[in-house]
Amino acid sequence: MSPPTGESPLRESLAAALRAHRMRARLSRSEVAARAGLDPSVLSRLERAEYPHRIKSETLSRLASALDCNDSLHLAAGLPTPTVQELNPALQRAHLAAGDPATRDGLRRLELRGFAARFDRAALGRDGSQVDEMRLALAVGRETGREVVARSASSELDAAGRRFWTAHAAAHALLQSHGCRWPRLEPGEGEANYVAGALLAPDRLVQAAVRSCLIPRSEELWDYSCADLTAEVAERLLVPGWVAIQRIAEAGQIELFLPLPEEELEEGL
Repeated sequence: MSPPTGESPLRESLAAALRAHRMRARLSRSEVAARAGLDPSVLSRLERAEYPHRIKSETLSRLASALDCNDSLHLAAGLPTPTVQELNPALQRAHLAAGDPATRDGLRRLELRGFAARFDRAALGRDGSQVDEMRLALAVGRETGREVVARSASSELDAAGRRFWTAHAAAHALLQSHGCRWPRLEPGEGEANYVAGALLAPDRLVQAAVRSCLIPRSEELWDYSCADLTAEVAERLLVPGWVAIQRIAEAGQIELFLPLPEEELEEGL
């Protein structure tokens, strides 16, 4: 049984991602399958891009948990990543009550990403590949009742920089925090920067950009560097490079470009 038309590149992308993550984790197929509660033959066929059925999001979540690789398998397979709303609220409260700073920060970032995601459709440009910063400003202004005006510290910003400052102003409006008072930084600037990046590069657009960069190179992925991917995604989304690399990292794609020791590539892992 052959894959449905149009799915072969995505299956190859998923196969490459699975192999890379498994080798990096130094796990055999049997070990990963056991952790994910799958038959080893299923994982074997997935890694060879020969699995004949549509892969389920739940299956990818189990594999991602077994390999500790966040959302990268969903991205490779062209499936939506689990959203903040799908997280168990009781589990969130338990983590917060535990008082672990890293957990609190991680959950706060997830919350902020979900916060920004409400505008990813209202702010899309005409071709759907980028956020239109003026539409974003209008949408946020309507919701918050605050005028979104970018006040940049420099008049020599490029297009990506100007777009970021508009998104930064929108983030302040959403967070109900004071705008920038350059050169003095108000509290909450870090969160405003984070939300601005999520507004300009929502998960859906990052996923599409990463896939469009990686799928044509599925056979030569190791010749395509992390810097190449970052530059191409930044150009496609018209965002600063640091926003692109942060959002790609949150999508779990960076580890695909870390060098693997030769012994990890040997057969039998």
